[in-house]
Amino acid sequence: MSCRIKQYLLILHVFLCVTVCTYSADKALTWADCIRESLTNNPDLISAVESIRQAEAKVKVAGSGLMPSVSTSLSGDRSGGDLVNEDNSFSVGVSAKQLIYDGGKTLRNKDSSREQLNATRFKYDVASANVRRSVRLAFIDLLKAQRQVTITENILVRRKQSTKLIRLRYEGGREHKGSLMTAEAKEAQADFDHVQAQRNVMMAQSSLAEVLGRRPGDGTSDLSVQGELESSKIDVEKPDFWGMAESTPLVKELCAQSNIANLGVKSAKAEFYPGVYANAGASRSSSDWPPDQDQWSVGLSMSFPLFEGGSRVAELDRAKSVFRQADSELRSGLLSAASILQIRWISMRNASDRVKVREKFLDAARERARIAEGQYSASLIVFDSWIIIEDDFVQADQSLLESQAAALIAEAEWIQAKGGTLENEVK
Repeated sequence: MSCRIKQYLLILHVFLCVTVCTYSADKALTWADCIRESLTNNPDLISAVESIRQAEAKVKVAGSGLMPSVSTSLSGDRSGGDLVNEDNSFSVGVSAKQLIYDGGKTLRNKDSSREQLNATRFKYDVASANVRRSVRLAFIDLLKAQRQVTITENILVRRKQSTKLIRLRYEGGREHKGSLMTAEAKEAQADFDHVQAQRNVMMAQSSLAEVLGRRPGDGTSDLSVQGELESSKIDVEKPDFWGMAESTPLVKELCAQSNIANLGVKSAKAEFYPGVYANAGASRSSSDWPPDQDQWSVGLSMSFPLFEGGSRVAELDRAKSVFRQADSELRSGLLSAASILQIRWISMRNASDRVKVREKFLDAARERARIAEGQYSASLIVFDSWIIIEDDFVQADQSLLESQAAALIAEAEWIQAKGGTLENEVK
């Protein structure tokens, strides 16, 4: 009976372990999960969306100037006094006003607001690319931190085994105390590294939760991610950086700002032309309600300022200066984008190639450590030689992780330089 109970408890323990592991895997976020959550909750993206809505409303406001303006009026008065009789006055009417000509100023303002809407949309793409970069870096950081916990745990186990072996040799008189103390110090270092790795996971969880738009404490402590520390395939052919720069959201936004400034110059020139309007109105008035005496009017009106102290000339000069400034910023942005693209592409290539080198170093260090452990156990090499080989293996494992994370980061920086947005990831 006791044996059956032990078997039952063992089966229950395995079942619980499998259940917990499955639950944890289900909770772990994939990169696609992070993208969807960022698109919904990231405050920077929400702010950028509201900016687009405001720009769309401004287009409608600017376009309303080309439409007729219709208004109604209703009034009623009653007057009197000691020496005069009481008098009532009622009126109701409707009036309309339509712009006929203003030198194209209103039309230019509408075009400018449309171009501003385009600029705002490009600005959203810039914000989305920046958010994608932030989310990706936080995702990589947590993925790396989780992997670091596993590596440091394996190193700690290895250091403990080494300490146990050296203690046995020391107690048998085949190793001196300095070697044992060195092994114990390295075990203590491995233990600290493991604890530190666990703390780093907490920091990475907080960073990822922030860019995902989660509230503090809202599912942060159990946040985890799943994925591979492998970058995508890199095109070895050198791309057209100048052509790519022209298609980046930032350069497109600067181009839209230049167009807005150009329209501003045309709008300032329109101030030198008169404004012509068509007016029409109809009303009824009388001393009784409802009023029954009809009146109507129709006509044209024109306004043209004769003297305003030189403000129109100054405004035109200012608009021309704004256009020259925007054009210079566009050329500067294009040059900067092309340069950044080349730098990021080269960095990505270097980081990717470095991973391959580190993999070879790790394979070599692992094989050397395996051989050296057997040689030391057989007293074929001294402790100093063996511990150096062990340290090389530990360092190679850590270096590979660092290079893998660096390659993913370089890839994220390259995508951000190209203007890759979160929306591109879900297409």
